[in-house]
Amino acid sequence: MIQQIFSVSLVFILFSPGAFAGLKEPLSYLSDYLFTQGYDNFVINKAGAHPDIDDGYQFQKIECRFEIHRCRVVVEHPSAEGHVKTQSLWYIISSQQLGWEAKRNIRQGEAISDDDFIWRMTDAFSCKNQLAKTDDMTRKPVAVRKIKSGQALCEYDLEKGMDVQKGDFITLVSRSDSFEITLKVKALSKGNRGETVKVRIPGSGTMLDAAVVSSGKVELVR
Repeated sequence: MIQQIFSVSLVFILFSPGAFAGLKEPLSYLSDYLFTQGYDNFVINKAGAHPDIDDGYQFQKIECRFEIHRCRVVVEHPSAEGHVKTQSLWYIISSQQLGWEAKRNIRQGEAISDDDFIWRMTDAFSCKNQLAKTDDMTRKPVAVRKIKSGQALCEYDLEKGMDVQKGDFITLVSRSDSFEITLKVKALSKGNRGETVKVRIPGSGTMLDAAVVSSGKVELVR
């Protein structure tokens, strides 16, 4: 299961060099550390060059940056002259346990944004392996139940919003063979990608039909 790496908001995890004093290999050192943090579903691969390390090295710390799927093991080499040489070994962490973790308590019915969560390795089992995905944040979702700080966000926690909500000011694109016009309009109805909504140019009483092409963006229907 453990091989060589690849592994989200900036998360650093540090611990004492003596935590796994009996381990010899940096990869095993990192693997055992991740197990102690509750992670039991991951693959580790080496990232970049991994030159040989001198005999007598000591583990100094581990830093994990889950937003880029990486952890590094820092080793140090004491010398007879009293100097210490440090070396960083980077690994890539791949895991089904990567997901959104709440940074604060969120009420039932409250709108959710990615500022409320951190992307990291989290508890997939609490979500019955149905963790919310990265693109689940793009449609202004609403929490269907209370979510506590530190809790993993599950797919079934979310009532997905619409790409265009009634009353939103959105971008309208009008294209022809010779030009393209982009302007802000007000949505008079709601819809998701591929659907047609009614929009109005501010200051004008004329309603236009527009096709939803992405979140907050529509294209004039001719």
